[in-house]
This record gives sequence, structure tokens and C-alpha cells, in this order.
Amino acid sequence: MLPINAFIPRKPAHRRRKRQPGGAAAPTGLLITSVEHQTYTASLTIRFNGPITWNGTDVPQAFETTTEDGPDQGCVNVLGSGPDWITVEFNSGVEIGARWELTGAMAGVTPLVAWPQSGTVS
Repeated sequence: MLPINAFIPRKPAHRRRKRQPGGAAAPTGLLITSVEHQTYTASLTIRFNGPITWNGTDVPQAFETTTEDGPDQGCVNVLGSGPDWITVEFNSGVEIGARWELTGAMAGVTPLVAWPQSGTVS
């Protein structure tokens, strides 16, 4: 008598493919290299790893920090910009060491600034 498994065909051999990492994609666009406290305590200068242009009207409210009013406060005004920096204003003071976060696209700033990003004010 033949064994039962003699009539079951074997599956063809195949190589397993390497799985690609399934993590989130790395941010694309400019990176924020520093966020600096200014003499006027309700303002911060954001520096980038490449040149930027601000359109002169839009406020990048997706840039948030902890102010005297509390956490997650978006900026309310742009005080100036330069070749690789922009100075933004908040409703109240910001201290050195405060947490900051970019939660979305920076309105009015080109090229695209990668997000999310976060850090502390220096």
C-alpha cells in the first residue's frame, strides 16, 4: 500500500522576497537647523539648511511653540526673512528651552519645508 502523501503534489520552490521597511517615509524638503530666541521675547528666528523665500503675506501658523499662553501656540506674524531664515512672532513670550514643532506645511515659505519636525528653542 502507498502512503497517503504520495498522491499530494509538492509545491514549487520559490525564493522569498525581502520585505521593505514599512515605517513612515522620511520628510522631504528643507530641514530646520535651529530656532533662536530673540531679544523681543515673543519672536523666534527659524534657520533652514538651504535658501528660502517668503511670499510677504502668508503666516506659517503650522510652526508652533510653547509660550506664556501655553503649549501648541501658532505664530501670528512674520517680522522678517532672509536668505535662509524667517523671524516669526507669537502672542506672548517664548523662553529658551521651550519646545517647538512644525505640524504642517509652512505657509508662504518656498521651497517646501519638511514636516513634521520638532526641537527646542536655543
